[in-house]
Amino acid sequence: MVFIEFKSSYLDSLRNFPGMTEILDYIFLQTLNPKPEQNLQNLDNDVHFLIQAILNKDVGAFNQIESAYSRKNPVADSPWINNNYLIFLLLIGQQLFLKDSTWLKKAIEVRRRSNEESSFIYDFFISISVGSPNSKGQFAPLYLTYCHLSNKNAITVTLINNSLEELCSIKRFPCYDNEFLNIIYLAAFEICLRYKVPIDVNSAERLSLFKTKIQKRVSSLANIIVYAGYLVLMIGIWMFIKKVFYGLTESWQNRIITIASFAGLTILEIFKARITLRKSIEKSLYSYLGINLLTEGFSDEQRQMKNS
Repeated sequence: MVFIEFKSSYLDSLRNFPGMTEILDYIFLQTLNPKPEQNLQNLDNDVHFLIQAILNKDVGAFNQIESAYSRKNPVADSPWINNNYLIFLLLIGQQLFLKDSTWLKKAIEVRRRSNEESSFIYDFFISISVGSPNSKGQFAPLYLTYCHLSNKNAITVTLINNSLEELCSIKRFPCYDNEFLNIIYLAAFEICLRYKVPIDVNSAERLSLFKTKIQKRVSSLANIIVYAGYLVLMIGIWMFIKKVFYGLTESWQNRIITIASFAGLTILEIFKARITLRKSIEKSLYSYLGINLLTEGFSDEQRQMKNS
């Protein structure tokens, strides 16, 4: 793999440039020196504090920086809108803090696209900003790294495999003239190794599918039990009315109707209670089956049985 052979020397060569050590430490290690490097320009300082806000999950600090840039009027030559790391971090923060990316999409649209690589980055940023990322071909490693930094739950087996297929097709390194693309590809390669050995992403995906299937089946079973119960209840009420109720005196009929009304036992009220009843039955079924869909999917007792 060309990535293993050239990674260290390539990254070491980049650390000589202002601000790059902080960027590399974040992308590869998710760490940051609390104090920014000396003699950084304004953009590099903002990159530092964006990384800090993301790592600390400090939405207030992120909002402050994002708000300042959202008020700018970018043009094709605006340095900030053409700074790949700044835009990448803004997109990561917007995903992490569930922020709207509409204003950033409009800003990205004015970026310079002077060659194939800048157009490639442009397309990637736009796809992320509109919430419709491309996870195939050349875009797969970019999207994988983005997911790893912003939302690990979005990483799937398909994305890992697509990224590996693209990375394995590369015969030389650096793959691009643009160091941003090279860095993201290097990070994607490390992420693939991390998830493939020893972590099996497929297990998480299978568990997710299992949870979805169980939820649907338990919900269907609970509905069947509820409506079967209602059918039996309606038949019972009908039989009571036919066999007993009409045989009572008018005064007793009025008493039964009054008591039922006070108790909320009208047909409409009984029918409205079906949702609460269904949820109660679902909870009982989960408990009986020993399944907890909020954690690992199995109870401790089941895990012990499985391990034994």
